[in-house]
Amino acid sequence: MDWNLWGQQAQEFAIRVLPRVLAAIVILLTLRYGIRLANGATNRVLKRVELPSEAESLILRLVRILVIVAGLVIVLLVMGWGQLALSFVAGLGVSGLIIGFALQDITKNLAAGILLLFQRPFRVGDRILIGNDEGTVTDIAVRATTMRTADGREVMVPNATIYTGTITNLTRYVQRRHSVELTLKRDVDFAPVLQALTEIARTTEHVLEKPAAEVLITAIKADGLIVETRFWLPSKGVDSNLVRSNLAGRLRAKALAEDWLA
Repeated sequence: MDWNLWGQQAQEFAIRVLPRVLAAIVILLTLRYGIRLANGATNRVLKRVELPSEAESLILRLVRILVIVAGLVIVLLVMGWGQLALSFVAGLGVSGLIIGFALQDITKNLAAGILLLFQRPFRVGDRILIGNDEGTVTDIAVRATTMRTADGREVMVPNATIYTGTITNLTRYVQRRHSVELTLKRDVDFAPVLQALTEIARTTEHVLEKPAAEVLITAIKADGLIVETRFWLPSKGVDSNLVRSNLAGRLRAKALAEDWLA
């Protein structure tokens, strides 16, 4: 064996490869600092934008993954393995497509969850109606939204169902209108009826002064007049069903006492 030739080749190899190895080690050591730096910059940007905590956590996680992937690609390029770096990036893309195809429903819910977190059609604490499900939002996750119904049930609705359906936010505005109907005799003198029913509505607990309660004839049928009492309640902090029941009882008692009911 020609030890001189072997030593010369080893020296040339070390001269050629060692700087790359040292550079790769430096990049890997500074990758953690780069992640911390990227997180700090992202946090400063997020402070200027009002986003829910779930969306901020998701963005920070994505930034961390991107920094790690970018660091690994740079290491491969520094080592002179450009083809391997391209294969690595292409592999990530192919893997993502395979996973996305295999987990279509989960991917769809994740995408819908991300869009909901950014668009914010509702927030935790809002009362919403989605299809036949109505309840107070207790959690907004990336995969599903959790609601608590009035009768104490927990309902988890997939975000894809929410995003592609109709969302009714019952507490987005501070006030919400409600109504109670009565069927009165067709021959009643409506002026005193209007005054009496309106006064009952306006003096019922929790009914707001503005907009003021009002009583309207909404239909005339063979068996009588359909009279609707409309009133406004705060969207939060009041049991609207209890108030509506209380008002309906008072209105009916007055109509019975005056012989107005059909």
